[in-house]
Amino acid sequence: MNFLDFKLNISFLTEFNRSECDGTNLLVLIPSSPTNLQKRNEIRETLFQDQDNGTLIKFVIGQSLDPEINAKLISENKMFDDLILADFVDSYRNLSIKTFSILVLKHFYCPNTQHLLTMDDDVIVDFDRLRHWISTIWESGIQSKFLACDILRSTRIYRIPGHRW
Repeated sequence: MNFLDFKLNISFLTEFNRSECDGTNLLVLIPSSPTNLQKRNEIRETLFQDQDNGTLIKFVIGQSLDPEINAKLISENKMFDDLILADFVDSYRNLSIKTFSILVLKHFYCPNTQHLLTMDDDVIVDFDRLRHWISTIWESGIQSKFLACDILRSTRIYRIPGHRW
């Protein structure tokens, strides 16, 4: 395969109104699995309280092979209006396509939004602290690129013996 000739066209099944990004300083795009409704609801109950401070939070989801799950996603989006459904099969192997779709969303739909945060649907972010870092580290010009994380050393790693991943 010649990667110079490789083209990836990302299309979305739900409408994303570009005006939603007006006045948004921080765009949070959360890759989520079609079946992770409970995790999305937990995020809605906690992190979504911070959206009034120039933060826009959306979930990015590919399609399920199960039409019933896809119908539930459409209903969920009608209720919450926070899903961006992309036109590819949502799977571990297509994670790079999901990541690319996040970059497409930022570049074409929210080009004036200064900061992009992608976070998994199983993590929690302290938005007050993040906004402090944004204003004191990035926007002040001290540092333009920054990565922050914490390693939980005492947690147990669950592996399936013989499984590839």
